[in-house]
Amino acid sequence: MRPVSRTTTPADLAPHELRVLVAVDRERGFSAAAQALGLTQSAVSHSIRGTERKVGAVLFERGRKGATPTPAGTAAAAHARRVLRLLDTLVAEARGAARGDGGVEGSAAEGTLRIAAFRSAALHL
Repeated sequence: MRPVSRTTTPADLAPHELRVLVAVDRERGFSAAAQALGLTQSAVSHSIRGTERKVGAVLFERGRKGATPTPAGTAAAAHARRVLRLLDTLVAEARGAARGDGGVEGSAAEGTLRIAAFRSAALHL
């Protein structure tokens, strides 16, 4: 496969493109990734081509038996997973802050707390 020309900056990658990249890496194929994401194979292929153009590197070797990540693809998929986890954290913390619980979802404890103590210690609780 020929080198990919770089026409944009990597900052132009959208979360959707990162999800597609991770799915192709996980499924080891465009068709399987498309099925997992509820997209067409053509849409996945188009997204990966665009991502490759943006990062300036071939991310997957295409073959009859699927897609094999290149070293650049393996690194890109690992970073994409990290970025997607950070985006999930951003959303969860922003929603938590909007609810007024300090910004960390699940930070408010609810339920019954039972404490066992000796009678002498219980007098000071």
